[in-house]
Amino acid sequence: MELEFTNNLIVAEELSEDQKDAFKARQKCKQALEELSQEKLDAINNTRFYKLYPLEAPDNTVMPKF
Repeated sequence: MELEFTNNLIVAEELSEDQKDAFKARQKCKQALEELSQEKLDAINNTRFYKLYPLEAPDNTVMPKF
């Protein structure tokens, strides 16, 4: 439904080039997600990211605090 609406807007030339590119990028992203296997989707959903903050120690380079 959303695809049909955006295609109508593109045909009617009611969208700027930037908006067209954004819709096309979103459409490609959705298509890529649909093509992924269930195993890869599970791996992506279970991915964890960790932030590591260095501790101040005498042998470390002193970084200025902002």
